Amino acid sequence: MQLEEILALTLQRPKNNEIKDIIDKKISFNIKKGNIQKAREIIEKCKKKGIGIISFIDSNYPEELKDIYYPPLVIYYRGNPEVLKKRKIGIIGTRKPTKYGREVAYEFSKKIAKHGIVIVSGGARGIDTLAHKGAIDSEGETICVLGSGVDVVYPPENKRVFKEIEKKGIILSEYPPGTKPFSYHFPMRNRIIAGLSELILVVEAGEKSGTFITVKWALDMGKDIFVIPGEIYSPKSRGPNFLLKQGAIPATEPSDILSFMGIEEKVKQREFKLDGKEKKIFDYLKEKGRGSIDEMKENLKIETGEILSILLNLEIKGIIRNEGQGFYSLK
Repeated sequence: MQLEEILALTLQRPKNNEIKDIIDKKISFNIKKGNIQKAREIIEKCKKKGIGIISFIDSNYPEELKDIYYPPLVIYYRGNPEVLKKRKIGIIGTRKPTKYGREVAYEFSKKIAKHGIVIVSGGARGIDTLAHKGAIDSEGETICVLGSGVDVVYPPENKRVFKEIEKKGIILSEYPPGTKPFSYHFPMRNRIIAGLSELILVVEAGEKSGTFITVKWALDMGKDIFVIPGEIYSPKSRGPNFLLKQGAIPATEPSDILSFMGIEEKVKQREFKLDGKEKKIFDYLKEKGRGSIDEMKENLKIETGEILSILLNLEIKGIIRNEGQGFYSLK
């Protein structure tokens, strides 16, 4: 099947359960000549504007998207498509965050991106923009999924941010160039954010936030949902706190997510000043993987009371984890 035929299919909107069968040529599909001509015009427009196209049958089409509801038959993009092959998480939330939300979204994105994780978000005002900026400022990579054509800057104030995203990652959309950001595009856009992401982090969201649409898509796909706990009286925290009650995973520092992904946070020892005995315990746990209080007392020659005090301090700093039964490990 040629690219122009696949593009023509997007104009005719086959049913979700027909898409793979059509692509694999298991069933025939009557493609209208008029749509073939429109598809050729779209391809020509993309060439003129320097917009790339990835089709469902291309080798660099993201595997994560092939099994989602209504997989996009084509992806239009600006930037580096190699970013799509890397590990990714979604960071989402309200368009009107509090100061707390702004700081958390930016810092979490910045620190997680430093570890080679690509940050996925939707380019909207608020949390989305801060998530993209955090990744950019850490010299990391980010993916912006739009509900408009990739040549349409929305919101308009993000023009400079979008240019930076192109340099540090990729801007993509399932909508052809020139498509305006209609409101009904965004719920469908959110399924792509959820599909690309290994997990979703919700920073701040109201009770009726569009953030919940992305969360629902992610849950339907079997993805894990992480949440930043918020102030119980803040309207912007009602969404995250509700999700926590439903079983979402609380995240109070970037290492919670990195550890869940099996990534050791290499900056831990640099972030905190460790004194002589703290460093002894840190190095012991780093070498052994885990250790008990009795083992550390014997091997490090530190009295029990002092060990307990040091362990508590390291636990508060978020450097180690209490595994119970007197055993500890690095977080």
